Amino acid sequence: MVALILRIHRCLDRQLTLVRALSTFSGLVSTSVTPSQFSRMDLSSTVLGDGNVLIVGGDVAAVFDPSTNVFTKVGDPLVPRKGHSAVLLANSTVLVAGGSSLGRFATSAEVYDPSVRQFRTAAPLSAPAPRPSLVAAGDGALLVTGDRIERYSPGNDTFTLVDVTLPASGPTVVRISEGLVLLTGGLSSEVLDRSGTVRASDLVALLDLTTGSIRTLGKMTTPRFLHTATLLEDGLCSSLGATATRTGMRP
Repeated sequence: MVALILRIHRCLDRQLTLVRALSTFSGLVSTSVTPSQFSRMDLSSTVLGDGNVLIVGGDVAAVFDPSTNVFTKVGDPLVPRKGHSAVLLANSTVLVAGGSSLGRFATSAEVYDPSVRQFRTAAPLSAPAPRPSLVAAGDGALLVTGDRIERYSPGNDTFTLVDVTLPASGPTVVRISEGLVLLTGGLSSEVLDRSGTVRASDLVALLDLTTGSIRTLGKMTTPRFLHTATLLEDGLCSSLGATATRTGMRP
């Protein structure tokens, strides 16, 4: 069922090929880098404009060609990181931001330029961003982490806070159209026990970036946190993976 959903969208199909290669790389051809060098749980994979996939994890970065199953090492990330997020920008570069680095939640961000296969430093975030969610918006991107949203503008290389109150902490975001973003899941404000365990949210809401308003659309059948959400070609949104509760968060 999962494989069927992933095959609906070309980008997801490439992601599935990547996951298979990372999980079972018997006979895999690689150049200068092997899948075992990546943290399989905390890497990011971003489909580039040419159909290849940029993989960033720890202090290693590589481009994966799904047509040949070849990994080609590129310039190292400027900051070793895990639990981060990455997104393709309109100018064909890739923004990589947040996560954790060297035992601390990161405020740093960097941009990968596929034309030179190197990273360059980007403006820092206003605060640490553990396990953020990134989505393209206009010529830039939106970063959602915890209870805040920051907008990245590549033209002047800045992150600015978006004046909006999120109904759940750390929801997953999906760009529906220019100016409209779907928010799903995250963490609710309900504390379940003395250990600080909190319940995942069943939030489904639409954020209008023009007005800053949030409209609740309904509820997910299963509360989710740290899940993925992808807009499919038929306009439906597929959500995969979840965790029902969360006790704290460590780098």
